[in-house]
Amino acid sequence: MLAAAEAVLDWQRRSEADANAGDAVTGVTPAQTAAAAAAIEAAGAAAAEGSDTAAAKGQQWEVFFSRPVVSMPALFSAVAGAAADIMREFPADDRAGSALHALQQLLGLSGLLQAAVSGAERKAAELSASMPEETRHYGAAGPSWMSADDCRAAWQQIAEACLLLRSHLTETSQRLQLAHHVHLPALQHLLSAMRDVITRSSRPPAGVQEEYGRLAAEHGASLLQDAADELDSHRNADWFMQAAAALAAGPTADESSQETLAVVGRLLIWPLEALAQRHHAHELLYNVCELLLTVGLVGRQRLLRWMQQEVQEAHGAVPADSFTFYVMER
Repeated sequence: MLAAAEAVLDWQRRSEADANAGDAVTGVTPAQTAAAAAAIEAAGAAAAEGSDTAAAKGQQWEVFFSRPVVSMPALFSAVAGAAADIMREFPADDRAGSALHALQQLLGLSGLLQAAVSGAERKAAELSASMPEETRHYGAAGPSWMSADDCRAAWQQIAEACLLLRSHLTETSQRLQLAHHVHLPALQHLLSAMRDVITRSSRPPAGVQEEYGRLAAEHGASLLQDAADELDSHRNADWFMQAAAALAAGPTADESSQETLAVVGRLLIWPLEALAQRHHAHELLYNVCELLLTVGLVGRQRLLRWMQQEVQEAHGAVPADSFTFYVMER
């Protein structure tokens, strides 16, 4: 957790420097850094409540870093509360400026948590690489602290806020900013945490399996609409048609086509497809493949690829709840 706290503070320092400099490249705004700073201070204050050092009172940032075992769960709780506040306050003031301010707040809160998770994962990978195999196996026996209730609640509150805010953003570019940088990361982390609890807990909480499937379907459908809007906005561009030709050519595509493919690779549809496949969201995966077929980026083989991969991984014994059976029964 210390690595996560360190990553959070480093991210916040860099973000504030960019915002103060009016950095047009990063696009960081004071509203983003203010939302993140408030969450850090709330987490530090929560950590200070359990401290016997009187000097810690009123020095939330120092306490946040010095007591990561307390402050990191408190940070996720603070972010969950902040996202819930956005959901409560926004319907009462749905002017365009209010929607944009809410977008900036969510960008700040999401960036903060993503920094925390990235820092923790980097440190975990470093430690794992230096551990004996049996120690790594023992450490993987239960869910990660990043799958705890407060962490899942934070990601879910952010995702739910995205659903609410999306319909109030008037520009496609605004909705795509929300989808790429807030909604998709929140859903990825939320579903991964839920999967971790389901697969690594001796007794997963009641209802978590059903909730796992519901959230993947509900939020995936919203993100699919964003992905469709993004594809539609580029569909008649020369580079988009060149990319379709390069994808059809496969490994034989020339260097200029590879550059075009790199641009296409940043579209929302691809990580959404990966999310659907990883979390067994069959309807979402099917609809992603159909959308890619409709816009001409891939052919019917994309759908067959996932079915063939599933059959290979199951060594021919495909279960009844598989994607393959889902497609065959449509």
